[in-house]
Amino acid sequence: MPLPRSAADHPIQRPRQGVWARPWAVLAAVVLVAAGLFAGAVPASAATYTFKGVVKGKLSATATATPLGDVWVGAYTNNSAASSVAGAWTAADGSYSFTVPAAGSYKMWTTCSSGPCSATYASEWNNNESGSYNSTPVAVTDAAPTTTFNPQLEAYGTISGRITNQAGQPLTAVSVEASPAGGGQVSSTKPDANGYYTLGKVPPNKAYISVRDESGQRLYLEKYWNGTAAVDTYTPATVPAGVKWTNANFVMSNETLIEATVTGPDGAPIADVGYVPWVYNDATGAWDGPQMGPLTSDANGKIYWRMTVGKKYKLCVSDTVYGGAPREYRYKPECYNNVATMEAASILTATSAGQRVPAAIQLERDGLSMAPGRPYVYGSAQAGQTLTVDPGAWGPAPVDLAHQWQRSKEGAQLQDIAGATATTYVPTAADAGYDIWAKVTGTKAGYSSYSETVHAGASGAEAVTASAPFTISGTPSAGNTLTVNHGTLSPVPDFGPYYDWFVNGVQDYRSNQRTFLLQTSDAGKKVTARLSVYDWPLQPYHGQASVTVAAGTLSAPVPTVSGTAKVGSVLTAVPGPWGPAPV
Repeated sequence: MPLPRSAADHPIQRPRQGVWARPWAVLAAVVLVAAGLFAGAVPASAATYTFKGVVKGKLSATATATPLGDVWVGAYTNNSAASSVAGAWTAADGSYSFTVPAAGSYKMWTTCSSGPCSATYASEWNNNESGSYNSTPVAVTDAAPTTTFNPQLEAYGTISGRITNQAGQPLTAVSVEASPAGGGQVSSTKPDANGYYTLGKVPPNKAYISVRDESGQRLYLEKYWNGTAAVDTYTPATVPAGVKWTNANFVMSNETLIEATVTGPDGAPIADVGYVPWVYNDATGAWDGPQMGPLTSDANGKIYWRMTVGKKYKLCVSDTVYGGAPREYRYKPECYNNVATMEAASILTATSAGQRVPAAIQLERDGLSMAPGRPYVYGSAQAGQTLTVDPGAWGPAPVDLAHQWQRSKEGAQLQDIAGATATTYVPTAADAGYDIWAKVTGTKAGYSSYSETVHAGASGAEAVTASAPFTISGTPSAGNTLTVNHGTLSPVPDFGPYYDWFVNGVQDYRSNQRTFLLQTSDAGKKVTARLSVYDWPLQPYHGQASVTVAAGTLSAPVPTVSGTAKVGSVLTAVPGPWGPAPV
């Protein structure tokens, strides 16, 4: 058996691919609950619970599996986090054994990620799963405290061939990727100057193998390998262990799309301009917008939108997306071709597959571009409670801010709440069943005005609560630590708590925990802590509190003057070492 390894050698596993954005992760949690994957382990008893077995590897579909040494086998919690509980490295004969602290069901992960076989065999969760989500847990019980688990790893496959366009010309500005169908590490490569490629480490079992245009000009449609041929349909391939696909050739099809160019009065392209492509619904007679956004022009002012041959499209742009790179001016909205409304816009239609329908849009300046704040609503949306909106830091200061509380029901258009124009709002019984929103509008002479709307919660709906008011404790001066207090969250949230800290309205990433160490540079500034937790279908909890850091004390020495005080001589002022730096 290999000697124990240090913590640094322990394989790091991310059971769910990607980083979950906070609000959107909630729905996934519901699916997990329905699947019973949040079941906790049975409390430990005096028994010893053991997993043991032999790990083997299979180099090809027809080869005999052989034992693998130096492979990690681990037990992980049977929930969405899939946190490590225990594990062991296999001996040269593939055998392993380890104990877990309690009876229960565990997700099992087997990997060569830190061993010599990492270039040959793919890691896997139980049941040949590349991710923990669909993995079937393995149990140890009081009745059967020892469980034999014999995982088998499959060798990576390879795929090679040539990529060309429909004219038979080689393509180089494309990528070839293989992604495990259950999530996991992606392998990729690019073709050579003649369009030939070879991709190794194709994940076994099920994988999406694709070729995508990387030119930045949306020239070609994606293609996928289904195991026998290149197809247009997004479909996984069944990948036998160690398969070697050759002559896997891809002939890329031209993409059919709108290619619009957005420019300013000087003809220069404008990046990060928001746009909406409308498509005519033949069944309803309405113009439908996309169910995604915000959509923005690229760094070259280009807009690409995929079209269906024969369908009718309209294109409108509106310079209200402030998430891109800062720029000097904002521009007036416009629809193609040089009209103010979607109703008056010209219709764009593709008449054949692979057609690129051009559209040039030149915008007029509306004013200078301000830097909007990040409004945040905290408090309770329940009747009789108080909601407060913090508009964030807008600039360049001063910016005039106006507030308007709004409400909506079941996705309908937001409606202003009469008289609700303060930074606080107390929901009433009439708001029950409505979603409450806070709209903040910034205006400044010579600048384009801007509005930001944030969700405050659903009134009358059950919500996560905190047992104590949200506060910040600690001495607010340089060198001391601030701590967030909010008591106990009920119920214990599935996602969160998430802490964010701001200094003078600007997010400070030195901490995302409950504590925040103050520095000399914080002296005299306003420090704000925000908390967000999510537990669908309950309404989220948001808390905020602020303190002002004590102004620092300057150490000022007595300045001196050197030189001779007579005509023609040079006098030099020596200020001395003031502090704390910089002064």
